[in-house]
Amino acid sequence: MTRDYLWDSKAARQVEKKGLTEQFEKNEEHFRDIAKRLWAILRDNNDRPQYLKPGDLYEPLVDILKRDTLVEHIFENCDLPYGGEVGSTKWMCYFTHYIVEQLYPKLKKTKEE
Repeated sequence: MTRDYLWDSKAARQVEKKGLTEQFEKNEEHFRDIAKRLWAILRDNNDRPQYLKPGDLYEPLVDILKRDTLVEHIFENCDLPYGGEVGSTKWMCYFTHYIVEQLYPKLKKTKEE
């Protein structure tokens, strides 16, 4: 389990200031595809998928993004720590929270296919 950091207005401003919001916009399709596949797995393996919340998506998504080469490049370009570097967990948590915040409303509307 990844240590969670408070996702608040201060964290959101830091994400924006470091250029992560811009990187998300440039690569939204990549992140949307990962989240969409995860959401389908969560939905298909839950006896009450209507109760799924953003936190249900956050935990598996952060674990995948920690291993994603695109995220590694994004963090390098934004001069952020990655992998085992000091501070990397905080930034990974913030970026994942931001991604979930952007994609969850669309995913929640997704009906079973």
